[in-house]
Amino acid sequence: MESAVSSADLLSHIEATVKNTIETELPWEIEEHEGEMVIIIKDETLIIHKKEGPQNTVRWSLSRVIDGETIGKFGLFETVDELTEQLSIVLLSDVRYTVCCDG
Repeated sequence: MESAVSSADLLSHIEATVKNTIETELPWEIEEHEGEMVIIIKDETLIIHKKEGPQNTVRWSLSRVIDGETIGKFGLFETVDELTEQLSIVLLSDVRYTVCCDG
């Protein structure tokens, strides 16, 4: 069950996804803050938010922040595989703005 995924396991999956997706010379770091995983790559920040799902399950969302502005939100993802698949897509995209907002 996905709710049994530990922070260390999630961190391991995220690190592997970043390493396998971005250019090797591009500096990046991952930090954990109050249950959120914060990935800093060059001039952007990706934040993975942990949310409570139904029946004691866990869901995750992903936010993309550039120059202090949230330009994209993705999720909720039910599995780590779904989350890391979306993370790969976001890491490979060149989008620097959003066309809609959530209020």
